[in-house]
Amino acid sequence: MTQHISPRIPTVVTPSNLYALAADGFQRPNNATAYGIGTLIANSATAGSVVPLRFSVFRNPDSGGGSGVQIAAMKMTNGQSGGKITANLHLFDSEPTVTNGDGGAFEPVGDGSTWLGMLSVVTDAKHSAGQTGRGLPIVNNTFAAPLIATLANPPVEWVWGLLEATAAYTPVANEQIAVALELTQT
Repeated sequence: MTQHISPRIPTVVTPSNLYALAADGFQRPNNATAYGIGTLIANSATAGSVVPLRFSVFRNPDSGGGSGVQIAAMKMTNGQSGGKITANLHLFDSEPTVTNGDGGAFEPVGDGSTWLGMLSVVTDAKHSAGQTGRGLPIVNNTFAAPLIATLANPPVEWVWGLLEATAAYTPVANEQIAVALELTQT
């Protein structure tokens, strides 16, 4: 079972009720094994124990908006580590499972029909508590328009995420990783 980090960024709803932040996080395994390009960054080295990130996607049905949410950007923070993380956050509209655990090849199970898209991020802003980076949606290796998730069960639904390393990265044992999505109601 994963040790989810309490979201550092609470869900915030503006007066228009159309903008919010959704956050989740996890603690990496107790190792400092380097990641290579295309490997999974997760809470467990055992595939069956990997728990994907889970983001609460809120939609206010009284705001007059549509049935979807735009995911425009993300913010990722890793605890006091030795290096920056360069990664893609893959988003899914149902809970994904994986064929490998942390450090193994990034291979979600299935035909890709639940994959919503991905956001690319580099945690290159160093500070005393670790490093932070912001990411944007990416399609065909080019920054793209916001991802849109259509909600089947408003007002609350979930979007799940998995992190894939896109550059070599050496973590610290038990590193804490937190991710927040910027959401706008469509």
